[in-house]
Amino acid sequence: VCPSDLVAYFLSRGLQLATGLPIARLLGKPIIMKFAGSGHIMGLRATWLGRLELNFLRRWASQILILNPGMAEECVKVGFDKTRVRWMPNPVDTDYFRPCLAEGRAELRRELGVGANTPLAVYVGRLAPPKELPWLIGAFAQVVCEIPEAILALVGDGPLQGELRQLVTRLNLDRNVVFAGRLDSIGVLRWLQAGDVFTLVSPMEGLSCSLIEAMSVGLAPVVSDIPANAQLVEHEVDGILTEMGNQDSIARGLVRLLNDPRATKRMGAAGRQRM
Repeated sequence: VCPSDLVAYFLSRGLQLATGLPIARLLGKPIIMKFAGSGHIMGLRATWLGRLELNFLRRWASQILILNPGMAEECVKVGFDKTRVRWMPNPVDTDYFRPCLAEGRAELRRELGVGANTPLAVYVGRLAPPKELPWLIGAFAQVVCEIPEAILALVGDGPLQGELRQLVTRLNLDRNVVFAGRLDSIGVLRWLQAGDVFTLVSPMEGLSCSLIEAMSVGLAPVVSDIPANAQLVEHEVDGILTEMGNQDSIARGLVRLLNDPRATKRMGAAGRQRM
């Protein structure tokens, strides 16, 4: 690679960005900045260092890369030139994250300890405050009232695991919620291929890798109606959009799909095609 072909590509905020931007400018390198999630752009205005970085980016960045329409609105609010804002989605390997045959799915369920006909919703991600998993668990308590055999698998680890386990016990969901732990990509794929529905109800995302992987596997998603999700999921076409933070809405979405295998299969196939 010829040094003259190089660009300065930034992915995170902080002191490294504040110092790296002037250096890249002095070296005459084109500057590209990718923001990783919703709220990150507006969040820069909260500190003097962030405001300095915004000023540098407004003046010098060749391109600002974003993940969803909400982030595009943030760019306008902080004064970025709209002609330099580009959508750069996260990738998904649709050959790896693919549906499995019915026979393979039945075997997976046996290995994972899930009944062949048990309605199974799967969450993949951190067990951390931004994901608002208490909303999901609270909603699932309502689901179990209508579908007593339903299971929610939480794939991942994080600081809220202990608190979430206590919530599960308090809601009498110990038989209905599985803490699968942190798994490698093979383990994640196994749970997705075994599932009926994927769910993600966090209030803020960039473009969720977990969601696009689940849709690539052919799982119909039940997700919060936020810009990051709504750009991927058309309501009742690729999945179900639910009101953010509304446990009744989340529960209705889960029951809608877990009780209707034909709709789940149709929406899952549409989501797979979109990916």
